[in-house]
Amino acid sequence: MVDVYLEGLVPRIDKQWERLGKKPKKFERELVNLDDLRAELDKAKQERDKYVAEQDAKKGPAVAGEKKEIGWKDDVPPNKMLNLKNGMIVINLSSLFDEVSAMKDDDFAKHVNETKNDFAKWVYEAVGDQKLANAIAAEKEKLQILAVLAKKKNNEQIPDVKAPGWFLQQLQGTSAAAAAPPPAAPPATSAPGTPVPSATSVPGPVSAPPQSPQTPSAVLASTIAQEKVVLDQLSVPVAAPSQQTQSYVVTMPPVATLPPVTAVSARDLSQIVTQDPGKYFYLENGAGLKSLKELLDSLPLMDDGIFRNHVGDSYNHFADWIAGVFNEQDLAGKLRGAHDKRSFIGVLEKTARGEA
Repeated sequence: MVDVYLEGLVPRIDKQWERLGKKPKKFERELVNLDDLRAELDKAKQERDKYVAEQDAKKGPAVAGEKKEIGWKDDVPPNKMLNLKNGMIVINLSSLFDEVSAMKDDDFAKHVNETKNDFAKWVYEAVGDQKLANAIAAEKEKLQILAVLAKKKNNEQIPDVKAPGWFLQQLQGTSAAAAAPPPAAPPATSAPGTPVPSATSVPGPVSAPPQSPQTPSAVLASTIAQEKVVLDQLSVPVAAPSQQTQSYVVTMPPVATLPPVTAVSARDLSQIVTQDPGKYFYLENGAGLKSLKELLDSLPLMDDGIFRNHVGDSYNHFADWIAGVFNEQDLAGKLRGAHDKRSFIGVLEKTARGEA
């Protein structure tokens, strides 16, 4: 694809150079002096510290006990910047969103896996937003993390999520790890020969002695006795056909026939998937979707223009894909009645929860 693009671009660039009567300068490699590089780095740090000091001076002295809320584009202190594995640096929530969006899957896996989430840890320690950090730590996929960050960007409500245990372990030395409840103290023991106070000497209400549970044989006997009473009330004696045999007919009351109840169970949208790249849904920007879960995760981040190119008053490409590839005719019919992203997301979320 790149070669095709360059084949048409290179001749046009050459013509522009001909019109200027010049030739492009050839690429030359120049070695950088390590001492000069360190000097420039020290100079940049000094300028940064000077800038931070000037900003703090403009804001005036901080009020005791006041905690500043770090906004979407507010930079964190230089010592709290996040260094990514691909060489990029994250200085605020906005740059975190941009870097995660452009990050390759291999680099993303170096920061987020089953035992750690560097982005959630940085949000907790550098930004100080525990609610946002917990919501990010609960996700493992890139699109899901971007969806959480998009809620923060749009000032939407961040869901209350309990921090996973492994995340608390990752936050060693932080207040989250210290917030864990302390272990229960062992029961006190008395030294030999020390009299133990009786229950009656302890002040406060005295609880009734616990009732001993029934034995299985006692429960079985009680159940049989109850069933016998019911059968005695329902049984009607019938004259014996002979002196040798005697039988009884038990007449049960009629049971009303109820219509069958169709239970709607929750559905895992990630299981509604195709592994055939030829059946993926390709967005206008080139991104491919292979499951309904990926469709649901991509909708909050999708540009309105791209969404409108696939969903309109007389067409619905998503519904056609769901009906044609997954044979989900009922779901496709509901989505054809949704003409905006919010309604679309609502239908998919109801399907995931098992709501009719």
